[in-house]
Amino acid sequence: MSKNHIHILKHTASYIPSKLLVGINTLIIVPLYAHLLEVKEMSIYFIAIQFLNIMCTVSSDWITKSILRFHEKFNIQNRIEDFYSNILSFSIFTQIIVMLIYFSCSNLLQLYLGVDFLTIILSACLVIPSGIRQLLFQYLRVKDKSFLYTVSILFYQILNILIFLILVKHVPNANSILISMNIAMFIIDMYILNYIDFDIKPRFKFDIKITKEIIQYASPLVITNICYWVIMHFSKLYFQYKSIFLYTAIIGFFHLFTYNILQPFASVFMFAGFPELVHKYEHNIPIKKYWTSIIQLYSVCILPIVMTFLYFHKEITSLFFPKEYLVGSVILPLFAFSLFIHELIKLVNTKFHLKNKTNIEMIIALCSLSLLVAANIILMQRFSLFGAGLAFFISELFLLIFNTFIKIENFEFLNYFSIIKSIVIISLIGIFTYAIIIAPFIFIFKTTVLSAGINITKIILFATIYYFICYLFRNYILKT
Repeated sequence: MSKNHIHILKHTASYIPSKLLVGINTLIIVPLYAHLLEVKEMSIYFIAIQFLNIMCTVSSDWITKSILRFHEKFNIQNRIEDFYSNILSFSIFTQIIVMLIYFSCSNLLQLYLGVDFLTIILSACLVIPSGIRQLLFQYLRVKDKSFLYTVSILFYQILNILIFLILVKHVPNANSILISMNIAMFIIDMYILNYIDFDIKPRFKFDIKITKEIIQYASPLVITNICYWVIMHFSKLYFQYKSIFLYTAIIGFFHLFTYNILQPFASVFMFAGFPELVHKYEHNIPIKKYWTSIIQLYSVCILPIVMTFLYFHKEITSLFFPKEYLVGSVILPLFAFSLFIHELIKLVNTKFHLKNKTNIEMIIALCSLSLLVAANIILMQRFSLFGAGLAFFISELFLLIFNTFIKIENFEFLNYFSIIKSIVIISLIGIFTYAIIIAPFIFIFKTTVLSAGINITKIILFATIYYFICYLFRNYILKT
């Protein structure tokens, strides 16, 4: 294991507690939703959340991501207050525009997707606190305030669950979830603002040069993220439009479950690695080996979790979800692999962000969108629920291949041989580990589906042995 790997692990370790909290929260709250709320209510909730997601993407996420890319640069130039003034002004302006557009389309949501007007209002109310939280979280990242980040995540999750449990018997439909999210997020935003060491005093103003640089970098991200949003959530919209509410709920739950288990741990490498890559890039320090090491560690740490979903998808579904959702267990591994690839794309596409060439990423996403939507429709019409999972996987794999092979001139890139070698080795370790875990159950019990306690034991044994073997061979797996 190289010095780069050790440095990355130390840097990411401070964010692991917050990510672990998200994973634990998912194991509690997602099954809680599934058991307490009806299928149609959950399908409406997932549609509302997807539109909240796209509103945040268009209104503030693309702007606040500029904090990670340019904080160091404008700090060096001693123009940090001007920079944050532009960020704040942009966010407020775009949030107002997006809210107006959203409410102008509310009739379409009610007519074609069955979303009631109260749900539309509650999801819209989340846009502002979500935007504030996104801005604060990005600032915490560049300032490396991982403890405050972790505490805020913990408080939000506890508050959200407690408020939901109080409201669920008194508020109709899935609006109890949205109200609890609104209250909890507002409290956490106030908490962070109270404790954050924010010594910058932004003003409501635009600086032409800073504005131009932010727009050049971040505006393509809007189109890119809209394309990714369509690819990721098209199946839910399709089944909701067809009034197949069970499939909407299954896809929503399984996507949320796999995403909130995988993404928190997967994103920690981007969380910790991107600011460091920006720092090295701005100070003309070579980044090829460091960047390769990040993706190697990402693969070693996350792929075992993905393979757990592959090997134990039936057991996981029966452990956490009601019987009506068991039919969807087949899409769990497809979602897990798709989300693994999705986070890998973010790491690979760092090249576009460092070079301020996010327009290339946008063009790839736009050119791929029509083809991938057509593939989604064909596969869902032919294979129904399984087709939705297969379409998601094919879409993410297609995007990874396209983004990988498009390079930028005069730019240090990745050592692909080292990355592929690492992935192949840990995949073989996964197959070997599954074989030695599952063989006794086949030959002794003559079955692989047993009681909940034994199923949990199988999963824990698999993960423990898998990571132990990876640790033993770490120097070979992580060789760059």
